[in-house]
Amino acid sequence: MQASLRRRERSLSLLTLLLVGWSISCSALADSHLAGGIGASCLVDADCHAAVCDRNDGSAGGICVRACTSDLECPRPSKCVVAGGQGSGLCQKPLAVEALYIGVGTADEGWSLTHQEGLNYAQTQLGYLSGATMPSAGVTWGFSNFVFDTDIAQKTEEAVARGAQVIIANSFSQRDAVLKVAPQYIDRGVNFLTCAGFELQPNVGSYFGYMEQAWYVAGRITAIRAQKSPPRLGVIVSFITPEVIRHINAFTLGAQSYNPQTLVEVRFMGFWFDYNDTPAFGYQGTFMQARENLFGEELLAAKLIESGCEIIAHQADSQRPNKAVDRWIGKGWLPATGSTIYTIANDNRDGCYSYSGGKRGAAYRNCLGSVYWNWGPLYQRLFDQMHRGTFMTSNVIDAMSENPSLSIVGFEATPGMGVDESALASTLQNIAKSGPEAVFRGPYDTTGQHASVPMGQTIRFDPNDTAREWRSMCWFVKGVIEKVDPNDPASADRDALVPDGSFTPTVGATGQVLFGPPGAPAGAGLNCKQNY
Repeated sequence: MQASLRRRERSLSLLTLLLVGWSISCSALADSHLAGGIGASCLVDADCHAAVCDRNDGSAGGICVRACTSDLECPRPSKCVVAGGQGSGLCQKPLAVEALYIGVGTADEGWSLTHQEGLNYAQTQLGYLSGATMPSAGVTWGFSNFVFDTDIAQKTEEAVARGAQVIIANSFSQRDAVLKVAPQYIDRGVNFLTCAGFELQPNVGSYFGYMEQAWYVAGRITAIRAQKSPPRLGVIVSFITPEVIRHINAFTLGAQSYNPQTLVEVRFMGFWFDYNDTPAFGYQGTFMQARENLFGEELLAAKLIESGCEIIAHQADSQRPNKAVDRWIGKGWLPATGSTIYTIANDNRDGCYSYSGGKRGAAYRNCLGSVYWNWGPLYQRLFDQMHRGTFMTSNVIDAMSENPSLSIVGFEATPGMGVDESALASTLQNIAKSGPEAVFRGPYDTTGQHASVPMGQTIRFDPNDTAREWRSMCWFVKGVIEKVDPNDPASADRDALVPDGSFTPTVGATGQVLFGPPGAPAGAGLNCKQNY
């Protein structure tokens, strides 16, 4: 009997040793009672089993990694990653990201392209991001184009089924749909990032940048370049949101910082871009020698030219205004030199250039420069926080940096367009040093929907401010004008008002609001106070 018990004890001991040994080898990847495996959070090497603690820049938020030369040396699902394509490799868990674009991430222009470029940049810097490699490798990010709010639930389900751990929605207009669907994925470890969302949940964060700083710079540089006295500038207003209104006000104040008499005429379009497949607006402007079929952005550019604007900026997610002016100059309808029309590009650093396959082509004639987004550094920072387990949902808003390569927002002039480069560099540095609060510091008057801002006061730039002073800017500064009759370029100017629910602009007039969001009736969404 005793011999039998001893045999059973020896058998159990051998089994225990086998199980312990199996646990130790597997803990190279999974957390164990001994120490964290690859991908686990750490502060020192002792926190990691069969790995070391990578503290990156020495800050809190280390992660357990292991040196490698190939994927064969890494326990699944970790891979051997060489960040930036140089140096030795590290076994790291991949982070799968999928983007749901309001526009087209693979287009050669516009808002969504800037996000695609930012994601590609982050992947090359971090390496462990899955779902994308360098475009030259023939693999693109997991993404979907033209994802409107009604598509969010289905596209999210499809992305998670493909293994996505992070979902990016790159438009304010997708936010409410994201907030509705996100709770279903908390237990599955899926995080959401909404661009300009400003509403948080346990697994939903918001990110943005103080683009009004770049628009202020653009306004000042534009006023310096203007030839008329007083300068008359034009802006095509896309979707009527406080964000868009902030940018127009900043553009106006920047121009008035150089010439206080500057006027800025606005034309409302109703959405981020004309989403028709073909140009649907037949028009022959006073400067046009033939009738053309135009997209909405082109039509409003023509209207601004007819009412005397010499420089046209826009808030659209395309570069159609720049292309239209370039085309009209090429046809001889507008002069190429002397008293001519200039444009300002939006969203893309390459907005003043033809762009294809990720490369700049020739510059558009008379495009002075571009207000642009540079999402790469911000995406890199947020993804690394997620990877290291230090990410916390919050409203992340980056200000302009004195280092252009790290700045989320900026303005770049087009060479040969007569922009004073030294004045531009000085303005960029001053605005970056002063911070976003300086953009709206008084004194200045408004067109009546908000009290005048006295000397020394400014707008609160806290996105968590309960009064939402910065987030709810639905009023214009003095100097923003509109035509009494948008279809008559000779009609009188008047102070422009922001559609805020108390009134609605004439819908359907070809000189003003063209359409609402996709699937909505014309004029829908023309209430700034509801669009934030």
